[in-house]
Amino acid sequence: MASPPGDLSAFRSIADVVYAQARRAPNKPALHHGDTAINYAELCERVGRFAAFVASHVGRGERVGILLANVPEFVVAYFGAIAAGAVAVPINNRLAPGEIGYILSDCGVTALVTTGVQHDKLTGLPEARTVTQWILVDGARPGALAFTAAAGDVPLAEPVSTSPNDVACLLYTSGTTGFPKGAMISHRNALFNAESCQRMLGYREDDVGLLTVPLFHVTGLHSQLVALFAVGATIVLQQEYETRRALELIARHRVTALFFVPAIYKLITLRDDLRSYDLSSVRLAAYGGAPMDPETIRALRDIFPGLEMHNCYGLTESSSLATVLPSSEALSRADSVGLPVPGTEAEVRDEAGGVLPRGTPGELYLRGPQIVQGYWGAPEKTRAAIRDGWLKT
Repeated sequence: MASPPGDLSAFRSIADVVYAQARRAPNKPALHHGDTAINYAELCERVGRFAAFVASHVGRGERVGILLANVPEFVVAYFGAIAAGAVAVPINNRLAPGEIGYILSDCGVTALVTTGVQHDKLTGLPEARTVTQWILVDGARPGALAFTAAAGDVPLAEPVSTSPNDVACLLYTSGTTGFPKGAMISHRNALFNAESCQRMLGYREDDVGLLTVPLFHVTGLHSQLVALFAVGATIVLQQEYETRRALELIARHRVTALFFVPAIYKLITLRDDLRSYDLSSVRLAAYGGAPMDPETIRALRDIFPGLEMHNCYGLTESSSLATVLPSSEALSRADSVGLPVPGTEAEVRDEAGGVLPRGTPGELYLRGPQIVQGYWGAPEKTRAAIRDGWLKT
């Protein structure tokens, strides 16, 4: 018997999310992109076929890079790579070729799903020599396979058996200094975050989420894509953010759940054509990256009556959510990031690592099931950031 949509305990791996929803509600829309709608059964079929290809061409634990915008092929490649037991490596497609090359070389990407334009920029780089499988979403080229051809004859029936603490995904953090570091996110990390989204943001099966945050970012990837699929919701992919188009998508698909940075919400409030769109379906507005000014909060609640608003704080190293501000305090404590999500410990410490009294400024430390194991191939950097499970933020 299929588990109810809100029960996340049955998931053993990130890939289980898609397989489980395909069994439970095969005909329900999973993704909308442009004029294309993909139901859960169709999505699972595509994921399974890509997983079968990866299983036969890429070794278990090898890295599969995904260098794409917010398109369905990103979703298929992400869940498919993980289902096959590989490690998915979403990469910022806005980086320069040299920066992308560093990531490919640092973690030894074996297969890369990308576009012809990126292929032509990267193939001559010494750092790209680890890539033996080039898979292009816009058609084959010499030495590169079309994404549509990267499919097994028989879909992988179930994700490969895995441990909750196995690394499923590498997300590279763009630190303020030095080279980016690959945060090792496990199945347990990502699924705990999905549960936190359900509990703290109230994600539910009948939600329709607009996903415009880049999928290479931990928020779009784990607090929207994985978390919304985990409850059996529907996702509308917006490839590149543009305010008018976002409003059109909200109205067309009856979007209920948003997750933006405050600056984007501000852009929405400044438009003079809002009456042209039916925005009455929106019930949830999550945000992060910066506080939201009270004026914008009031304006949003005028635009979206009954709106639940949550300021969220987290890092790549916390697999996304670490703290969430209750909606009831969005206005009265607009400068606060809220409370730790259930199961998470938080302490404020001084430069020597000593715990400070309540109300004393210092550095935030976090510990919980969402904290990553460390950085790929960088034990010294891991020890500097994470000790005894405590993450220095």
